[in-house]
Amino acid sequence: MSSKPPVEVQYLFRTGKIGELELKNRIIMAPMLIGLSEFDGTVGEKLTRFYAERAEGGVALIAVGGICPDDRYRSHPGQPSLDGDKYIPGWKKFTNEIKERGAKVTAQLLHPGRYAPSIITGRQPVAPSPIPSKFTGETPKELTVEEIKEIEEKFTEAAKRAKLAGFDGVELCASAGYLFSQFLSPATNKREDEYGGSLENRMRFLIETVEKIKNVVGEKYPLIVRLSAEDYIPGGTTIEETKIVAKAIEDVGVDALNITTGWHESPRPLITREVPPGGFIHLAEAIKKVVNIPVIASNRIKYPQLANKVIKEGKTDFVAIGRPLIVDPEWPRKAYEGRYSEIRPCIACGHCLETLFSGSPVECTVNPRAGKENKYNV
Repeated sequence: MSSKPPVEVQYLFRTGKIGELELKNRIIMAPMLIGLSEFDGTVGEKLTRFYAERAEGGVALIAVGGICPDDRYRSHPGQPSLDGDKYIPGWKKFTNEIKERGAKVTAQLLHPGRYAPSIITGRQPVAPSPIPSKFTGETPKELTVEEIKEIEEKFTEAAKRAKLAGFDGVELCASAGYLFSQFLSPATNKREDEYGGSLENRMRFLIETVEKIKNVVGEKYPLIVRLSAEDYIPGGTTIEETKIVAKAIEDVGVDALNITTGWHESPRPLITREVPPGGFIHLAEAIKKVVNIPVIASNRIKYPQLANKVIKEGKTDFVAIGRPLIVDPEWPRKAYEGRYSEIRPCIACGHCLETLFSGSPVECTVNPRAGKENKYNV
């Protein structure tokens, strides 16, 4: 890389911190479930090579998306796992590979709840309430309080294993309509006990899980939460409620907030080409105004100059780049060197999601090597 980035991206390449974790720039690879683990949830060459190339491309932090804390409930045949000590050796090798290439790495823990298809798990999905899912077409079983506590422990043990495996931090997925989202949202949480009703009760599951994880991994070990600022489903969580949730989880020790929007079953476009680049930055900005911890903005941030602009203007502290890094692993390096015209563009066609939702590993219309890096070296 050249000694200094161009002035139009200088804020993007300033160093930053999440808790005690120092990052070389403000670019985070967004957590995405990419379906590249082995069928038993272990880490193999497919997953490792995919992320290793993105680490070499210059991102500061790779958030490995969709790691399962509870093997009973998986959302994809290629969902990786941390539900057991047997997974630690593979992840240790993986984190070493990423760090050797200059990036930090976090583990995003994701319980799908009612988004866990029975065709994959062989069992009825679970949720705070038995509200049918438009995404899977199934009606989940309502969790008992005892089962909620058990899942909290599953998250806690998975976080402990992530630390042992060399991850630099942990992220909890409370977005996109997965289990934490289902508890937070009045559209899917109709409980009448201490986990439902008021917002204070609806966020209890998330708060308790954060507290338990912090007690096990230590206060200085970075913990991030990925939140949907707006559910964009009828009767769902609003930005005003999310502001309250954001402040509450900051108060119990969360080190950063990764702000995204919508659910998989949201009727409005979220990441397709109908959404203008940076179309949801205002949501991250709204959350940033009410917390004192770093905020990460997500969704349709495809241009380096745009990413730099929203950081410079104080609307966010970091940017989470997802599909553009599937398309071009060297997005950060090319941006740093001012080679913007050489960045392969994400055309927001949705083919990557189409393949994942069909149960296959990730594919990309623009980058045919994506997900096949272990087979096709260049």
